[in-house]
Amino acid sequence: MTISLFLEYTYVSGMMFVREDGLYISDSHYLNPDYNDDVLSFRKFDLVEN
Repeated sequence: MTISLFLEYTYVSGMMFVREDGLYISDSHYLNPDYNDDVLSFRKFDLVEN
């Protein structure tokens, strides 16, 4: 099992969803330097079996 830590103030762990193509986690943390109040954005993570 591999464990990865996320960067601080990047992701909102309570805002995520799963689709057939991967896991999407919001990167709209209000302390994220790229945060935009007008955009709710997500990053896709591929789920792979080791």
